[in-house]
Amino acid sequence: MEEPQLDAPAMLAEIGRVSGMLNAEQLTPRTAIRESARLVACLGKLDDEEVSLRLGLLLRRLDAYAYAHMTSDWVFMNLARVTSAILEQARAGGRDLRPARIDYILDTSAGSGNIVFLETGQRRVPHGPQDGEPGALEQAAEWFWCDGHVAMWVDVHLRQAGAEKVELSLLRSPGFIVPSGAIYHRREGYPPFHIPR
Repeated sequence: MEEPQLDAPAMLAEIGRVSGMLNAEQLTPRTAIRESARLVACLGKLDDEEVSLRLGLLLRRLDAYAYAHMTSDWVFMNLARVTSAILEQARAGGRDLRPARIDYILDTSAGSGNIVFLETGQRRVPHGPQDGEPGALEQAAEWFWCDGHVAMWVDVHLRQAGAEKVELSLLRSPGFIVPSGAIYHRREGYPPFHIPR
């Protein structure tokens, strides 16, 4: 993913290009996420206030578009991305983690494991494992998507790391919302997932 140049004229041209694609509905949700992630890297690096403002407005439009079209595939993709980020952080810290297997464990300590659709107050028992039972990536992604609703936030922790297997603990918000709602951690690049510091 190549970062655009940071001078004001080049950024204005880039903002115009992406805005034009968005206006003409030439972006898929996946492309909107990719463009957003690429442009987010420029925030805070620009000296031109007008360009920063225009970039911020475009990013909000891209986010709204991408998340209005979110499906369970996006949850899967973002869980895979946050998993890669955790492994990269561990490698940067001196651990050489290249496990043959990654297990995901749903931490239900934030509640009973039931979820609430915040728009309607409807309570549901989502698909999920028994407490402490591991799941693979495909299974784990299903724990955060239910009938067109997504968890507002999910904290991801490296629980155990070994040469053969890594375990990630996933603490989920009991509140689920439609994807265009107030999903936390969008700016981190893999919402609703978050790596606490």
